[in-house]
Amino acid sequence: MRRLFVLLGMLSCTGRPGVTHPASSCLLLNWQDSASNAHLPTGFRLDPAGDSLLPPGYAHYHLLKPVTLADSGVWFSIMSAWWLNSDQDSLVLMLNGVDAGWTVRLGKNEDGFSGSAVFWGQFPDQPSTVVVARAISCADTLRAGA
Repeated sequence: MRRLFVLLGMLSCTGRPGVTHPASSCLLLNWQDSASNAHLPTGFRLDPAGDSLLPPGYAHYHLLKPVTLADSGVWFSIMSAWWLNSDQDSLVLMLNGVDAGWTVRLGKNEDGFSGSAVFWGQFPDQPSTVVVARAISCADTLRAGA
């Protein structure tokens, strides 16, 4: 009986599933590269959950998900997507396809974020392109479907 009380006491000290992570943040990204703009998502949900399929050394990689239904059509070619904080005022987004992908580095500024994106794939020397982003409300975008 004493063991049962100890076990119940220990279980009551643990948090509920899903409570350990803060709420998701969302970004609206403007790709300045007009050639690829129509093929890339613009709304991103920065999910605080880690990717359980990655090795333990990649615990700082968090899941990146679509925000809007309008973007879901361009996500079909993205096999994996992550985000991570490189420091307090910057983010890195990674979108990986079968044999190519994008790495986006964003720094915080007074209006949101700005930075650069690099396409990597079969052509090794791709120039970086300018990107800008701003924080948006995740709840508003899901309701509006924008």
